[in-house]
Amino acid sequence: MPDIVIDVLRPGRGHRHVVRKRDVEAFIELIPDWAELSRGLSAVILDEGGDCDGYYAAGRVIAICAFERDLVVDRDAEYVRAHAGIFERLGVETEPHAEGALVHFTRGTARAFLLLHVFLHELGHHVDRMTTRSRHDCARGEPFAEAFAFELEERVRAAYFRKIGLD
Repeated sequence: MPDIVIDVLRPGRGHRHVVRKRDVEAFIELIPDWAELSRGLSAVILDEGGDCDGYYAAGRVIAICAFERDLVVDRDAEYVRAHAGIFERLGVETEPHAEGALVHFTRGTARAFLLLHVFLHELGHHVDRMTTRSRHDCARGEPFAEAFAFELEERVRAAYFRKIGLD
């Protein structure tokens, strides 16, 4: 397995990390072909909370952002629709309102969402970049990253529940 630095930054005001370094280490052991998929990746950062769940930066870094302290997030209708399947698979409750929904996580479901979806989505951007001829951009964009995440989630979900779980 290639050496990947896992760095933890302060979560920021009103946020907390629901994913720990050991969770990332345990999760990547579940990913088939991790050595190949992570080729060129140098770090995973558990970053401060903000206006996104995670991001892929500088062609070498996956970041997972800290979560709202109370584990309730307000998302627009498009976001809720796009993630309805994984919310259902994880047992995450949504409370609809005019512009979208309040999404009610537990610590375990938030961690599972960030690893089984957000991390895999950002890994999808990395794979996209590394499989383009120039290796300079993520040519296939968001549709590729989302499809990659959902496909790989299907392959690792059962092992995730056995090894990491929703506690």
